[in-house]
Amino acid sequence: MHEPLVHARTAPCARPAPSTSYRSSPVVELVDYFNHRLANQWPTGKRDADPFFLRGDRVCARIAGKTLHSQFRTLADPEGGARPPALLARLVGGDTDGSVLPAAHFLARFGATPTIVAVDRACRVLHMLNHLALGHDAVDLWLHVSPRHVLGVAAGHGQFFEDVLQRCGLGPDRIALVVPFLSRARPEFPRYARGLANYRRRGYRLAIDLREAWPVEAAASLRALAPDWLRLPYERFLELGAELPDVPGLLRGLPGAVPVWQRQRQGVIWQELAMPA
Repeated sequence: MHEPLVHARTAPCARPAPSTSYRSSPVVELVDYFNHRLANQWPTGKRDADPFFLRGDRVCARIAGKTLHSQFRTLADPEGGARPPALLARLVGGDTDGSVLPAAHFLARFGATPTIVAVDRACRVLHMLNHLALGHDAVDLWLHVSPRHVLGVAAGHGQFFEDVLQRCGLGPDRIALVVPFLSRARPEFPRYARGLANYRRRGYRLAIDLREAWPVEAAASLRALAPDWLRLPYERFLELGAELPDVPGLLRGLPGAVPVWQRQRQGVIWQELAMPA
């Protein structure tokens, strides 16, 4: 197995000196547009001035005092199927050591719901701008969405981001929204399911992250959420032990076949199951 292509930019993002090299670029116009657009939606007193800016061939953002940019990791079909690869977008903290910054950890510093929604949107706008700037517009994109965002928006889930996509030349069908699993036993589950259903009605695909849940316990909730994809890394398989060969059976009742996505990590192949609807 070969390491799939990884588009990673890990050098620090410092604000550049003024330049004319991007003036005719649509990316510059979009950076200006979304700086203005988010200014009208950001909670009062919480937003950095003009958070998005260009650095070299990528877009960076300054949010809550931290400089961020995007890293894209390729999800490729190891069986060589017809399905094109997709890119999984991740936050990178460019003003420290350039390491991946889990979105959930970054968002944990924000308490109020309006701020969570605004910051979560800004992170996805950042990824979309870099997706376009780096010439990945022909490739589908997987983007993390905070569950607090899903629960914090009363209606119209995906409407704001649909404008982002249209301006970047993409449609919702090209986007998989990655969200964590939530059990039906949780009191907020009905609101969570309704929010995700709103995204689905707009054409977004849905990827449920099962890294923190046992598949055998998740089946009923997954049927209610009706995801297009399941994210289940190889580490979860190791925990299943002797049940490993029966993992597809544990997910019986959900539509579609189960292809396996593989990558190399420190010489060990690990897997992400993805289940298309």
